[in-house]
Amino acid sequence: MKKLFAFICLLISLLLVFGGCSKVTNKNEISFEKEDAEKLCAEVLGDYAEETGFPISYKCIDKKTVDGKEYYVMHITWLVDNMHQSYIGNAFVSTDGEEIYDGIVSGDEFEITSLRWKK
Repeated sequence: MKKLFAFICLLISLLLVFGGCSKVTNKNEISFEKEDAEKLCAEVLGDYAEETGFPISYKCIDKKTVDGKEYYVMHITWLVDNMHQSYIGNAFVSTDGEEIYDGIVSGDEFEITSLRWKK
């Protein structure tokens, strides 16, 4: 019986350490990961361009802190004529998933411009 109890405790420990609770923070809040930011952009900003019908992709390329708040930096592209990806802009998604801003990224320089969406 003691061996079974020890085995169950070991199993639970391994699950907690190796991904069983990977999205829970110390505050018992659900965290918002870069993949979540990519999905949020597709949901809010759209995954197809209305004017052309080209599919739009969002990829998190960095994380920046501005005035004490963290943002995922998104690289936005669209697939032109099903042939090649073309850059169309950047967005900044707050790491709490509450806001999306337009912005500009050039090398190491970046600027958050206007609020695009707020929860």
